[in-house]
Amino acid sequence: MAKLRFIVVGSGWRSLFYWRIAQALPERFELCAMLCRTEEKAEKMHREYGVPVSTSAEQCIALHPDFVVVAVNKASIAAVSTEWLARGFAVLCETPAALEEDALRALWQLHRQGAKLQVAEQYWLYPTLAKRLAAVRSGALGTPQFARLSVAHGYHAVSLARQFLNAG
Repeated sequence: MAKLRFIVVGSGWRSLFYWRIAQALPERFELCAMLCRTEEKAEKMHREYGVPVSTSAEQCIALHPDFVVVAVNKASIAAVSTEWLARGFAVLCETPAALEEDALRALWQLHRQGAKLQVAEQYWLYPTLAKRLAAVRSGALGTPQFARLSVAHGYHAVSLARQFLNAG
């Protein structure tokens, strides 16, 4: 498998997970740059973590990444994802994909038109939840009619409920 090259837009604590993935699996992933809003933040990320950084979207585009990770604040995530999708990049965005229904519908429309957007919702992959989900899917409990969740909140809980109820 060829190494996947990517950039991360954002420089908060979530962005560092992707840096650590690239560090742990250098044969599979290369973080080309972390796009920061300010020179101060870029300098801090580079100094503290050794992350390759930039404050220029154009410079990041010139690196020809295979995909873009959008790890910005919740209020900005839909707009930033849309911006990078419009540039023709595949986007992996953190949750939630959007805070407003109109923005979520716009992202869905872009996806239907061929834009490559993946939302990093992973709760259903946690080992204890994955085992429970496997038990439900095995049919041992019959066909689930409802789900009661106390292990997650908000959009994470909705994602889990959809998985447990086989709602797609």
